[in-house]
Amino acid sequence: MYIKEVTEIDKLIFSENPPKKPNYKKAEKMFGNEWKDLLLPEPPKSSSRQTMDELQEIAHRQSMLSDFDKKVYKNTDKDTAYYVKQYLDEQDLEWDEDVAEDIMDRVKHIGRHYKNHFNRPRPYQIAEKLGVEIDDMETTTVNSPAYPSNHALQARMVALYYGEKFPAHKKYLLRAADMSAEGRVNAGVHYPSDKQVAYLIADTLFDNHFKKDMVEDAPVNSTGSAVATDQPLVRSRSKYTRRNKKDAEGIYRHLRTYF
Repeated sequence: MYIKEVTEIDKLIFSENPPKKPNYKKAEKMFGNEWKDLLLPEPPKSSSRQTMDELQEIAHRQSMLSDFDKKVYKNTDKDTAYYVKQYLDEQDLEWDEDVAEDIMDRVKHIGRHYKNHFNRPRPYQIAEKLGVEIDDMETTTVNSPAYPSNHALQARMVALYYGEKFPAHKKYLLRAADMSAEGRVNAGVHYPSDKQVAYLIADTLFDNHFKKDMVEDAPVNSTGSAVATDQPLVRSRSKYTRRNKKDAEGIYRHLRTYF
């Protein structure tokens, strides 16, 4: 690649004026404001070997996608924690949909803050210029820069929250969250590194700003079982099991094969 071409590719951004602005008050109410100065790695340059490797990985994945992989992407496109919620339902664990939605609604503004700061183009914006053929699956949830992945960030935050409440289930909850993040990579709308930095943000937020301030819906013992409490529990046995019973019956088996 000629120097001029490299320079032009590296100048590419998602948008001169990214349309989704963060609501700082919403994020600060739950996470404080120290997250504005996280030391995050810069995204790889569009002309870099890493970007080419990631694009080729996406193309390879897409050549091998199963019907289940495509279904995962569709299920998590609008509901990023779909499989986290489904796992909680299937395992008969107490959870509150309002809490899960509140976490996702607030943390997405932190994701938007860094998305707009880095303004990384989506994979499909770069792939053609580098001669890599990838498909970007149909979606209305890509109206923002790529880095970090908000789907990955939101799903992991919910998984971390309930993983703290149910330690015996933590690894399965994190894997359920990973299904959302991986679905975005498979769809060609995120790079693997978008997911990785989202996980870095989620883990940092949880450990430093969230874990100590968690409002417990119910205390649990070391196995993740609920113990007696004076506080009423809210069970959300909602759409996740009823809407797709076949998926719900298979999710635990899928997660078990991962570990």
